[in-house]
Parts: sequence; structure tokens; C-alpha cells
Amino acid sequence: MPTIRLLPTSEEKSWRALLDTEEPVHCFKSKEEGKLYLVSPRQLELLERLQLPFEEIPEDAKTSVTGRQESKKMRQNI
Repeated sequence: MPTIRLLPTSEEKSWRALLDTEEPVHCFKSKEEGKLYLVSPRQLELLERLQLPFEEIPEDAKTSVTGRQESKKMRQNI
């Protein structure tokens, strides 16, 4: 699944568009990357079609953001 960061200038509008697809959207925070979203390819296409800006997170950066060590750390804090 693509991982994206919504840009502050259109974050609310983009978030609403993602929810309107009625597909799951996974939002999580990372110290290094800030607020990130796991979206479907269809949702990614929608944002592009609506010309809503976002930043796609490259595959190699995802491992550091969503790695197991960070997940364990987050679970311990809950």
C-alpha cells in the first residue's frame, strides 16, 4: 500500500476526500516523518485526479518508519 504525507495547505480537504472513498485509511505518527497515511492505489489516484498535493514516501523510507522496533515501542506506551 502506498504511504503518503498530506501537505498542511490542503490536509483537511485531502483527508475528507480519502474518507469519502469509504475505503480504509490508516493514519500513524512517526517522530522522524510526522503524520503518515497508508492508502489504497485508488485513493492515491483520487488525490491526483482532484489535484490535491501530497508527498509519497519512498519504499526504503517506509521500513524505518513502520519497522517492528517502533511498533513495539508504541505498544508499550499505550
